[in-house]
Amino acid sequence: MSNVELSARGGRGYYRAIGMTLVVVAALAVVLGAQARPGSARRLGKCPVIDIFAGQGGSSVGARATPYDQYAAVIQRNVKRRYPGSAVYVVATPGSAFNVSALADSTASTCWLAFGGMGTSVDAAMAVYQFEGQRVTTVRTVGPLWLDFIQVVVRAPDGAYPNDRPMTELADLCQPNRVLETGPTSSGTERIGEILLHQLRSRSPTCNPQIRNSSLTDAVDAVRRGRADALLWSGGAPTTTIAAALRDPAGRTLTLLPLDEGYLKGMQIEWNNKYPALHGGDYRQWTLQRNDYAGLNPTYTIASSNVVLVNKAADANLVKFVADLLVTDRQEFEAALWGSDQKGRHFLDPKTEIEENQLYCTVTLHKAAADYYLSHLGFNRSCLGP
Repeated sequence: MSNVELSARGGRGYYRAIGMTLVVVAALAVVLGAQARPGSARRLGKCPVIDIFAGQGGSSVGARATPYDQYAAVIQRNVKRRYPGSAVYVVATPGSAFNVSALADSTASTCWLAFGGMGTSVDAAMAVYQFEGQRVTTVRTVGPLWLDFIQVVVRAPDGAYPNDRPMTELADLCQPNRVLETGPTSSGTERIGEILLHQLRSRSPTCNPQIRNSSLTDAVDAVRRGRADALLWSGGAPTTTIAAALRDPAGRTLTLLPLDEGYLKGMQIEWNNKYPALHGGDYRQWTLQRNDYAGLNPTYTIASSNVVLVNKAADANLVKFVADLLVTDRQEFEAALWGSDQKGRHFLDPKTEIEENQLYCTVTLHKAAADYYLSHLGFNRSCLGP
């Protein structure tokens, strides 16, 4: 049985209180409840069972559909090899906001890891966007993974479909009867969808596309079949589901829309209005290339940080183990995303990311992670403040 089901967490009222859907919670209970605890082999810290909240996909549905499943597999594989007494389960969840909420309970999440957007974690600490009225101050970072990229997938123009209205720019969502598929409720993609809609309405106040929450797989199908005009995904590149959709010869041709610098500046202004002390936030301009998706022309987009998260009471040995993986086995995470031919690409340097990203002063490092970086990389992330 996974520790997801411990009585300290499991009440339905608790999950309602943190905004999680009962359907998802019930699914987690069924999947994880069937797992058996390992025996007396060498164990990582005090964790007989380690759960990794990975977002959409997860081993529970037999798929590695997103980069987060691929990252989780690296941790799972290394724990299994070095600590056979600790079982590791990859848990499918709606996404970042769910994962951050799940880490709110210090008594239940001692041996839990989660992937999430750094911006979502700040939202939780400040009780904004998806966390209005529900401040989460118990979450800590272990260290940076890679970046999440805003990816807007649409049908490419096709003369064989004269009655179609393919989108050629994001502003086309403001035309009548447009439909945008965003991520599930409590996902980081849902959050980005809300922020981008704010930017569209700043340009066109009457912009009002229909917004639908769905899984990435369902969203791809809806766009391909014309039930939706675009899907929004915030995640690493390549994301397997999107890569497969872009090269699928049997269906409608799909492509990605560019996001010009104006969207970046608008998002930064909105961030500054909410967080004056964290000027500019975590957004940065990026260009997706053929290295990311085969056949893709260079496409401007916006990137933000994705990190490993834990509760402040997480097992110190588990935290140090994962921090060490992020530093010494970083190439293994890179290979999980890009395969054996990385074409000279590398994840951003963890020391530089932690030292230069001011968001680490709002969602701070877990003490065990901070101790690891001080002893192994020779730096201490210092934050000035009241």
